[in-house]
Amino acid sequence: MSESMRAVIWQGPSSMAMAEVPLPELRPEDVLVKVDAASICGSDLAGFTGKMGNRFPGQIMGHEISGTVVGVASAAHDNLLGATVCVNPLETCGHCRACTSGRPQQCDDVHLVGVHRHGGFAEFVAVRASNLLPSPVGVPQSLSCLVEPLAHAFHDVRVATSDGQPEDLLLIGAGSIGIFALLAAQASGLPSLTVIEPDPGRRSLAAALGATAVADAEELDGRSFDAVIEGVGLESTRRTAVERVRRGGTVALVGLAQP
Repeated sequence: MSESMRAVIWQGPSSMAMAEVPLPELRPEDVLVKVDAASICGSDLAGFTGKMGNRFPGQIMGHEISGTVVGVASAAHDNLLGATVCVNPLETCGHCRACTSGRPQQCDDVHLVGVHRHGGFAEFVAVRASNLLPSPVGVPQSLSCLVEPLAHAFHDVRVATSDGQPEDLLLIGAGSIGIFALLAAQASGLPSLTVIEPDPGRRSLAAALGATAVADAEELDGRSFDAVIEGVGLESTRRTAVERVRRGGTVALVGLAQP
């Protein structure tokens, strides 16, 4: 195997370039994954334009990744060689209060592949062996890389329904996370799913994928909901989420927050 690889490098706001860089170094707990597919997250777009403070020149973005294990740092992980995998990009300490209580996403020392260490917009990426999941059987790698945002959406639905099974759920935004949340809510058996989305194309997609109703915010006529998932991150959409939830209901704010 060559000692170098091609990668897309962030050079500064709205500037990226392909470059030849050294292969990532493996820590004892790491494996080397040949990237088969890496999707572009909304946070990658915000980072590309320089709107996030956690980007630095020379960074390799990309945290929604699927690939094939081609190298290991320890013989203990030899069984992973050749495996097709999805990557959980969230690397946590494993011993803080959040980690030991089943809430690793709230870890005090969290590191994200594609942000704090180089990510999947490259031919290879180094990842903790414990952060790998087998790619779903029969699913192409071009779709397996979407396991991470899909898992995000299922968690969002779980948070929004933590106080019980709501009769009606409002989804604000039909972008990637909003659509995934719609599918997750359907799979969870929620009976009434209303989507707010101003873009006609996204509205049509939400309707085609089974939304009970699709509307603009002003078309709801004061209606309130048992639970709301806000997947946009604007001040206005977050205000709408709070205004539209019933007293005692649940609001899950999951959109990338507006600076």
